[in-house]
Amino acid sequence: MLRMHLGRDLVALGFLLVLGVFVIAISFYAAATDVATAVGPVTTLVGTLIGTVFGAQIGSQGKAEAQASADANAKRAQEAALLVDPAQAGPLLELWDGGAGQAMSGGTQP
Repeated sequence: MLRMHLGRDLVALGFLLVLGVFVIAISFYAAATDVATAVGPVTTLVGTLIGTVFGAQIGSQGKAEAQASADANAKRAQEAALLVDPAQAGPLLELWDGGAGQAMSGGTQP
């Protein structure tokens, strides 16, 4: 929630900065092309920074969801492994990880 407030504040600050530069540019320049030339770089910078903040925020949210899903799947796999009879676990481990199960059951790994 704090990130959303940061994003909202950044958008408001960017809007005020662009508005301020626009007002100053109008007071110094009479031609519209001169005003656009003065305001253009500022809008580009503000847009880039805001896009970066929100892009990073969305990316980290997606990563957190993916990690939570992977953790839940790992927990389910561990719970399922506890239900397997240890004497019958060797072939299952071989099937599961391509031979590393032999090392766990006392055999030699190919």
